[in-house]
Amino acid sequence: MPRRGKQGQVLVLSAVMLTVVLGLVGSFITYLGGVRKATNTFSARAHARQAAEAGIQKAVWCLNQPNGNDCGGSYGSDFVGETGVSIGSAVYSTTISTINASLKTVTATGYYPSIAAPIAKVTLKADAGIDTTQASFFYGVQSGNGGFVLNNNAYVVGNMYANGDVIGSNGAYVTGTVYVAGGTALSPDQEQATVNADYEFGRVSPTLDIAQSFEISDDNVINKISLYIKKNGNPSNATVRILADNSGVPSKTVVGTATLTASSVSTSYSWVDVSFTSPPPLVGGQRYWLLVDAGSNGSHYWTIGSQTNNGYGNGVGMVSANWNASTPVWNDAGRDYAFQIWTGGVTTKIDTVHVYLDAHANTIVDSTVDGDAYYQTLTNTTVNGTSYPGSADPGPADLPISDNEIDSWKTIAASGGTIAGDVTYDGTTGTLGPKKITGNLTVINGATLTLNGTVHVEGNVTFQNNAIIKLASGYGSNSGVIVADGKIAINNNVSFQNSGTTGSYILMLTTNTSIDPVSPAMLLANNSDNSIFYASKGMVAIGNNAVVKEVTAFKLSLDNNASVQYESGLANVNFTSGPGASWIRRSGTTREVH
Repeated sequence: MPRRGKQGQVLVLSAVMLTVVLGLVGSFITYLGGVRKATNTFSARAHARQAAEAGIQKAVWCLNQPNGNDCGGSYGSDFVGETGVSIGSAVYSTTISTINASLKTVTATGYYPSIAAPIAKVTLKADAGIDTTQASFFYGVQSGNGGFVLNNNAYVVGNMYANGDVIGSNGAYVTGTVYVAGGTALSPDQEQATVNADYEFGRVSPTLDIAQSFEISDDNVINKISLYIKKNGNPSNATVRILADNSGVPSKTVVGTATLTASSVSTSYSWVDVSFTSPPPLVGGQRYWLLVDAGSNGSHYWTIGSQTNNGYGNGVGMVSANWNASTPVWNDAGRDYAFQIWTGGVTTKIDTVHVYLDAHANTIVDSTVDGDAYYQTLTNTTVNGTSYPGSADPGPADLPISDNEIDSWKTIAASGGTIAGDVTYDGTTGTLGPKKITGNLTVINGATLTLNGTVHVEGNVTFQNNAIIKLASGYGSNSGVIVADGKIAINNNVSFQNSGTTGSYILMLTTNTSIDPVSPAMLLANNSDNSIFYASKGMVAIGNNAVVKEVTAFKLSLDNNASVQYESGLANVNFTSGPGASWIRRSGTTREVH
């Protein structure tokens, strides 16, 4: 072929190849452009989403602020949101929708780079609710070791649980079931109370489950254990078990089980009781293990006090990733944990009471039981149902509100400021709370006091002579609290009123320790429909003919014809510091709106 013809073919082939290469280059450039655009879009959405997330966090913060300086003017529960707030290279706007008095929805929209010309826009919603504490009052009457006294014709409509004797007299009766726990010794049989170090567990494997070995002095039942413990965040309830020994380490043989309730533990150390519904019998001088079985959560976990020099002679502390694994691995924790073991020690009884349903007690004397009777000793008693002699004593029941929760309410009250000296409403109208009062609180002679937040009174509380105590409407279905360190006296037609919503109550609580029947920690000579009365360390005395809904105390006394008539809704009561309480973002409610 002539040279000129070959050169022509080469030129054609080169042109074709150049076209192909240019096409590939163009496609690659287009691809790169698409990748860059997608990356830019992803980055823009990330900026917008971060702005929306910041808007939700800021909104919840503004719901808790005492002024609107940094929130666009509105604040607290009246906060309505903000518009066009810059954060970094993006902008957000928020709006607040009120669902009810204790629930709001926050809507936050993030824009990148601006509202006017957004490359990306993301809208998030999250719920915010009032932080509450729940207490369960399962019994019309519940008492601590002080027990319960029913004088002539006094009665309880509902069930009763007492950690001490229930003593009646002529005509006294209970329409439900009566439980009297086996008496608990006045001091722990075993304890390790020295603390020189913290020990975290239930956070990260393998430090999840802890166990402490111990030996009790003599054959006996364990009524309860106590732990010197605090929580971090809000862990789930933990399970407490008594385990048998397996050659110096915990076995998987469970002797007894109880529940460590997270709500009874605060973020500060304190002794927390854990009672056994069925107290396990143990052999004196034999090794057992106290196990606390916790989950795994890096943000919500437990810390127990401990002694690092192994000063408790009857045992050792150990730790495991899973006590119930097929072959559990236990390691020496190099310490003894802070604990107490409480055994039985006092015989308790039901005496001179007509029980309409079942009766559970070590000893039942001079009584009538229409249902079944469970006991060790029965004397001069009529049982119309079935008798179960030789029955084990019921275990003690923990009171529904812990000291930690009471301390938390005091802190909430103080956050609203302190009033020095006495506060008196005499025929006047006022609003109070959250507030701490260093003196006495008196509401008398037709005065009306509206509770707008938790109140802590360091002195005495007196309500009498047609006084009205009511919850602000903003409480909704939640309940309010008045805590007194002194004594509480309520008499002469005092009216307690809820928020206007069924299921809300006023809790009257005293930490006073008086068990003197002449001057008790709490004296009630008044009917009450919308309140709960609580004296965990002292006596509540209910005067002649008074009628109340629920009473819990170390010791209780009902005078002639007085009664407690339980209301079923008290099984779950939510307490809050009031309309000004802390708003929190509800976990798991954040969602993107398209």
